[in-house]
Amino acid sequence: MLQRCNPHLPTSDWKVVKVETSHGPTNKTVVVFNKDSLAPIEAAKGELHFGLSSVTIKVYTSDVAQAAPLVPPAIESRPTKPPPIVLPKVSNIAATLKEISQLIPVENFYMKTNPAGGLRIMCIDVNSYRTLQSHFRND
Repeated sequence: MLQRCNPHLPTSDWKVVKVETSHGPTNKTVVVFNKDSLAPIEAAKGELHFGLSSVTIKVYTSDVAQAAPLVPPAIESRPTKPPPIVLPKVSNIAATLKEISQLIPVENFYMKTNPAGGLRIMCIDVNSYRTLQSHFRND
């Protein structure tokens, strides 16, 4: 995923060394990467694209100072709030609410109406967003 979302980054020989269990909104992973990756990571200030969210690469400076060919970073992923799904015209809000609640749990979204008769649906997680986005794109 990192390679697809960051094509400028040479990730083909990166190795995952350790994955820690999730504690709250972040996951920590230790990855060994090549020296050629250091400049693009620094240019991006450690923020790399990862699907709809991003990861932060923290390079251990002691490893860089040793000029080792492989440098282990820690990757922390932060969930990103998905954008709203906008339905410009909704004739029956109750029916739309029922339709959405059959696709994802009610606690995973909230809605706001606008004066023009449209509806903004905000999902609290990316999976719910993707489900609704796919559903309304196909309608």
